[in-house]
Amino acid sequence: MALAFNDVNGSAKKGGNYMKLEDGENVFRMVGGVLPRYLYWVTNANKDTAPFECLGFDREKERFTNIEKDWVQATVMDPKTGEPIKCSWAYAVQVINRKTGKLEVLNLKKKMFEALIKYCKDAGVDPTSYTEGFDVIVDRKKTGIHAYNVDYDINVVKMMKAGTVKLSPEDLELVKDLKSIDEAIPRQTAEEQKTALDAFLS
Repeated sequence: MALAFNDVNGSAKKGGNYMKLEDGENVFRMVGGVLPRYLYWVTNANKDTAPFECLGFDREKERFTNIEKDWVQATVMDPKTGEPIKCSWAYAVQVINRKTGKLEVLNLKKKMFEALIKYCKDAGVDPTSYTEGFDVIVDRKKTGIHAYNVDYDINVVKMMKAGTVKLSPEDLELVKDLKSIDEAIPRQTAEEQKTALDAFLS
């Protein structure tokens, strides 16, 4: 579906409130489901960068099916290699950020999330349960001078000591109208992706 000129944003829109993991301790409660997805990070002529979802990845099957037309993969090339741009792991979940007290979206870190899955399977717990879940505690630490020199460690000891806890009345108020993560971050159709990509690149 084409957009009317007055409806075009000219770039990918920023949606929702997002939690940013800061240096030191980060505490959050996961609520609802986890959104499996992969993203491309596209740069335009103005050096602006915007995320576009990889449509070749099936959210429900959690694998690449490449059934739907993916305009980013078909048209955007990596300037260093001359090959089609590659997507990267970008799972997301809704959380209650204990620092802000708000419902936010957290873009998960792969190794951090894999460590959390292992901990939950070993302990037989579900961090998203309203009655038997728990706050996730992540320590963020810089390990070098570059932006990617960062470690995200699950603080298992503190989480074990805190144990499981029911959501408070304030928490329940925050999540009473909780939408699924798929609704909070809708997946574009191929046409919508092409329209947004063309607008961003031009």
